[in-house]
Amino acid sequence: MIVSAAGWVACSSNETKDAYDKFYGKGRSAREAEAVVADSIKRAERKSAREAEAAAAVPAAAPSGSVSLTPPAEVAALMEKNTCSVCHKAGERLVGPPWVEVAKKKYSIDEIVALVHEPKPEHWPDYPPMAPLAFVTKEDITVIGTWINSLNQ
Repeated sequence: MIVSAAGWVACSSNETKDAYDKFYGKGRSAREAEAVVADSIKRAERKSAREAEAAAAVPAAAPSGSVSLTPPAEVAALMEKNTCSVCHKAGERLVGPPWVEVAKKKYSIDEIVALVHEPKPEHWPDYPPMAPLAFVTKEDITVIGTWINSLNQ
């Protein structure tokens, strides 16, 4: 072993290698490489799962003659503006009933306006009561309600 005035200086002897392996463990770099590969595989699997979920969430093309569950841009913007989309989706239950279920009730536009401003929980007993949304204008409700009623065709 070589010692200098500054302290210990490493050499490439088997004795030094053995001391390194004893302190850090044998095969450390191989374990690190295996861990990197395993992590990469897990990341790829998670990415594939997310992509599969996203592909499953994309609605299938509607057959000819059926109604699209995707609202037009104007209706979607009004739903976002008036917080409708926080509780409702077109084809699946969130907090409130899906729009297709609302359409099956065949409410008139005036009834929809009244129900948005003063909800009637007895109409939807399996759902939490809706809060009154008096701030939503009749014009906005008319546009949204017309689209909702179009889902029942």
